[in-house]
Amino acid sequence: MGFSTDAIHGGQENFSKYRDVIPPIHLATTYDREDIETPGEFSYSRGQNPVRAAAEENIALLEKTRHALLFSSGVAAINAVYSLLNPGDHILISSQIYGGTYRILKYLNEKYGITHDYFNEADLSDAESKLRPQTRMFYIETPSNPLFNVYSLKAASDLAKKHNLISVSDNTFLTPYLQNPAEYGTDIIIHSSTKFINGHSDVIGGVVCVSDSSLSEKLKFLQRSTGAVPSPFDAWLILRSLKTLKVRMDYHTKSAAAIADALKSESFVKAVYYPGWKSAVENEIQNSQARGRGGVISFVADENVNLKEATAKLKIVKVAESLGGVETIMSQPYNMSHSVIPPSEKNALGITKNLLRLSVGLEDTEDIIADIVQAFR
Repeated sequence: MGFSTDAIHGGQENFSKYRDVIPPIHLATTYDREDIETPGEFSYSRGQNPVRAAAEENIALLEKTRHALLFSSGVAAINAVYSLLNPGDHILISSQIYGGTYRILKYLNEKYGITHDYFNEADLSDAESKLRPQTRMFYIETPSNPLFNVYSLKAASDLAKKHNLISVSDNTFLTPYLQNPAEYGTDIIIHSSTKFINGHSDVIGGVVCVSDSSLSEKLKFLQRSTGAVPSPFDAWLILRSLKTLKVRMDYHTKSAAAIADALKSESFVKAVYYPGWKSAVENEIQNSQARGRGGVISFVADENVNLKEATAKLKIVKVAESLGGVETIMSQPYNMSHSVIPPSEKNALGITKNLLRLSVGLEDTEDIIADIVQAFR
C-alpha cells in the first residue's frame, strides 16, 4: 500500500462493531472482565486504550518498525529511551541536539550516574575516539535542531552495531513520510508527535518506534509504569492527523524551499540553513536517505536588525515556541528551545541570538515571504 493509504487506514481494521468510518474515542479508564482471573485485551487505560493502540499500530506501519509506543510528550519519549540504561552507562551523542534532550542528559541522567560525551558529527572517527567500555547508546538527530546538520544514518547504525551499542535517531523534523531511519539499521526512532505528526498545535505527545521485541517490552514497561501515556483524546487527535501527513508535509516542504530561496537574496539575512544546504557531502547524504528536506528552515538576521521591533511587525507569522503546525511560527532558539544550554556552549555551536528558526505553515507561500520582508527590511 502507498503511504497515504496506510496513514488513513492502518491500525483501524475492524475497529468497531458499529463499522465507524472514523474510530471513536474510548474515554473509559477501565474495562469489564469476562473472567475475574484473566484480563482482556484492554484492562486499564494507562496500560492500553483502543484508540492509542490503533495510533501506535499506524505509526509503526508508517515508520517501518514492528512496534510504536505513544508517550505523553516528546521529552517523556526521550527520557524513556534513556531509562533503558543503568547507572555507570555512557552515551555518545551528536553535538547539536534539542534543548530538552540536553536538559535530560545534564540534569537527570547525570544525577543517576549516566554520563555522556558529544562528538563531531562530521567525523565519526571522533565518536570512535570517545568510546568507553561503558558506552551503551549512540544518539543522533538528523537533520539537527536548529542548524540542520545532516548525518549518515547508515554510518551511524553501522558504528553502533560494530560496538554493540543501541542506535537512536530523532526523526521529528522529517517524519516517517520523508525519512525512515529503520531502513538504515537504526534501533530506536523518536518523534515529538507534538510537531508535524499531529501538525495542528493542539496536542503534546511523543513516539518511540522500535523493531526489536525485547527493547519494545522494556519501553512498554517504562511507558506504563511511569504513567507517561497520552490521553485517549490526544491519541485520537494524533490518529486523525496522520491521515493528512503526506499532503501536509508535501506543502510544508515545497513552501519551505521557496522561502529559503527567497531569504537568501535579502539584505537582512546573513545565512540560511536548510537540510543538505551546508555542503555537497551533506546534500548527497540528505538526498540518499530522505525523500525531502522538510518544512523548517533557520536564518541568521543581520546584526543591524532589531529583532524585537522586527518580530513585533509580523502580521501572519506567529512568534512562539514549537514547530510543525499549520501556522508559520518564528522562534529564537537561543532564548526558547535551547535556552537551558549555557551561552558559551550555544555560541560555540552557532546558536546565537540572531539565529531564527522558521517552521513554515500551510499559508500561501507568497504571503509568508511578504510578511517576513515587510517586518525585517
